[in-house]
Amino acid sequence: MQTNFSQNYINKACQEFRSRLNSQLPPQARLVQLPPQARLIAFLSLLNAYVPGSYLLESQCLDFLQHENNTHENISMEKEMHPYSDLIVTFHQDERTERKNEDDDQSASLLEVASEIFPRNPFFPQALARFYYIELKSYVPAEHWANKAKSRDPQNSFIADTLGQVHKNHLKNSGEGFNPSKLLEVAKKATEAFKDEERLARIEHQTCDNRVPSRMFNCRGQFGFLQFCNLLYNLLVKKNKIWEAVLTQNVSLDSVLNQLGDDTYQT
Repeated sequence: MQTNFSQNYINKACQEFRSRLNSQLPPQARLVQLPPQARLIAFLSLLNAYVPGSYLLESQCLDFLQHENNTHENISMEKEMHPYSDLIVTFHQDERTERKNEDDDQSASLLEVASEIFPRNPFFPQALARFYYIELKSYVPAEHWANKAKSRDPQNSFIADTLGQVHKNHLKNSGEGFNPSKLLEVAKKATEAFKDEERLARIEHQTCDNRVPSRMFNCRGQFGFLQFCNLLYNLLVKKNKIWEAVLTQNVSLDSVLNQLGDDTYQT
């Protein structure tokens, strides 16, 4: 929504809303009596006040107006929202993308600052690693922050899980463009991460205080490893059917290196 209105304009706008409300009705029923345009602008105002920077999609607003007006015709947001259209900022797709990029940069910066302010806390770098690999699909900084989180709490299997998830998602989202050598490089990192997580999970489970109920065993490492192996298998076989025989141990890798056309693999 627009900002920086004069106090006089705000007073007039509030008087306009009040004049449309039936004071004889209970408070929860008054808003329903407003026309759909006024109800929508009231909701957007509350959203803007309590969740700054948030927005509704234009399509969502138009769906609401079409439903309330019982029409299926194409309508214009600016025309339909008169006389409130001056209050609304409409972002086009490229503007939304630019705004999201700015929000992403601010979120990453905020988590990085928090990680520096609280140097022993593993959860801020863990959250930053997750933000990088889930939201930004940026795996080098995600790996860096996942390792930093792990170094701050090296015995926590749930913190360790983040590093394995980084490599698994790297393969899932970028693996189609990798050659087999790169796939195996990521596979080695993921295998080490998930195996270490499983080791920590077993230690946690075995060292639980006998005076309290045993904590649930963390099986995310085992499950993540299985998911990763399935991804790796499908990607390699898709690139060359010979990998199916190699991965099922029907032939050795050394015996088919020439057919695979790459001598950089190591057994």
